[in-house]
Amino acid sequence: MNIFHAVLIAFAFEICYGVGGDYYYSPWKPPVPTEGIPWPLPQLLTMGTPNLTVDPTTLEMTTESSCQILTEALHRYRGILLTERGKPSLSLKKQDVLARRASRVHQEMRGDSDANLTLLQVTVLDSSCDYPSLDMKENYQLAVFENGTAQLTAPSVWGALRGLETFSQLTFIPKSANGNVLKIRTAYIEDSPRFPHRGLLLDTSRHYLSPTIIKKNLDVMAHAKYNVFHWHIVDDQSFPYTSDVYPNLSAKGAYSPNHVYTKQDMNDIVEYARLRGIRVMPEFDTPGHTMSWGRGQPDLMTRCYTQGRYSSDYGVIDPSSNATYDFMLKLLTEVLQRFPEMYIHLGGDEVYFDCWESNMGVEELMRQLHITANNVTQLEGYYIQKLLNLVEQARPKGVSYMIWQEVFDNGVKVKPDTVVHVWKGNTQAEIDTEMEAITKQNLRTILSSCWYLNDIKYGNNWEDYYACDPQHFSGTEQQKALVMGGETCMWGEWIDGTNLLQVLWPRASVVAERLWSDKSITNAAAATPRLEEHRCRLLRRGYPASPVNGPGSCATEWQG
Repeated sequence: MNIFHAVLIAFAFEICYGVGGDYYYSPWKPPVPTEGIPWPLPQLLTMGTPNLTVDPTTLEMTTESSCQILTEALHRYRGILLTERGKPSLSLKKQDVLARRASRVHQEMRGDSDANLTLLQVTVLDSSCDYPSLDMKENYQLAVFENGTAQLTAPSVWGALRGLETFSQLTFIPKSANGNVLKIRTAYIEDSPRFPHRGLLLDTSRHYLSPTIIKKNLDVMAHAKYNVFHWHIVDDQSFPYTSDVYPNLSAKGAYSPNHVYTKQDMNDIVEYARLRGIRVMPEFDTPGHTMSWGRGQPDLMTRCYTQGRYSSDYGVIDPSSNATYDFMLKLLTEVLQRFPEMYIHLGGDEVYFDCWESNMGVEELMRQLHITANNVTQLEGYYIQKLLNLVEQARPKGVSYMIWQEVFDNGVKVKPDTVVHVWKGNTQAEIDTEMEAITKQNLRTILSSCWYLNDIKYGNNWEDYYACDPQHFSGTEQQKALVMGGETCMWGEWIDGTNLLQVLWPRASVVAERLWSDKSITNAAAATPRLEEHRCRLLRRGYPASPVNGPGSCATEWQG
């Protein structure tokens, strides 16, 4: 071997294995998962020694709060700990029996509890049990003491939910353990989210997602501390929302009678999400992306013409008909009754303006509004303004709006409380320019441009998501304070119930940490072993989370 070959080999080892203890991805060096380190990383985390043993069947988990959200969460997390240890979750009735037994066991063990965690006391200052909101308090303090007790304190049940998730993630099965011995780290944690809006969008129009799959996804969202389910429920391809006032919308617009969401389905999903501190924000995207609407309400669509001959309706709502606004008022009134969320997403993206320009009725409206052909985007402004007024009629109090960025880009004058959803931008510079322009107009915004997880690639691409920051743009601190957070998007062209969870997780957890943890937490190398543990954690809890760091293994593999 000559000196040249030796240098090459040394260089290869440095790249593969790192220097100074730093982690570098290598097919020859699978990542070693951490043990009992939470994801997302808390704002303040202090680990102690020793670790304690946890027996979920005898651990006493108590609270003086009577809030159903919290009492059900305590049952749920006992089941999660049982699953973590490798045993199936128990029914709530069985858990109640075990909890009473645990109380007796705790009394017997008080004199010798150094090595065992016997008590988790949860205290909330406000036991209100309402629907989660943008300004809900999600901060908490958590301490696991060497004497075998733990204390979780939060100003609200929402903070207690986030603290319970962190508590469950402090547990782990040691690599050296014989059998499923569950340990928990002694620790002190002070935690709160960086952004109040941490959302995940699911598209249920391109492919129908069953309520069961949606609920499983809500579970994993809670494990990553997401707090908004953005439900893009309808689009060009299908209209699965069942309406009482316009039953033909789903009867003729859904793929089949089996591919719809009933009123009961929607109520169940909203309640399931509420119990996990997750808001459900519906999106009814108009005036574009509405081809399926026209199957059940044909007069709603703009008739498009080519060289004077009718060509298609092309899924664009007709802004020139008074009947359009009567229809939208009735539909939105119903939607806002079904969803208690304070925000409704009204879309507004990718409008096919050529269709509007080809229609004589729309041309006449443009003349009346003094809109010239080269300013057809102003017609969208007319439509959006009327739509916003209709939303206020549908629910006069407690409703705000979210729209895609094209509405802002096209110069539409929106109401001051409108939130602009940024989804375009192929480069960081383009994203930064958009975010700066929106906040400069004193409008609030959320970011999705860099978090389109339906864009599936081979290899490790989660580090790209980890590098994205909604407040990266130049601007004043006042401008940056207008950034509410961001959303992961999972569009449904190539996604259905067979692969949703595998494609999303744990990659969506990466975005969750960028939206929860301190802005200084940006080191992907340091995050890699924690992400590996979180993926293993999801597998133990029964979710088919895909590998994201190349070769490796978990103590518990996905069983299917």
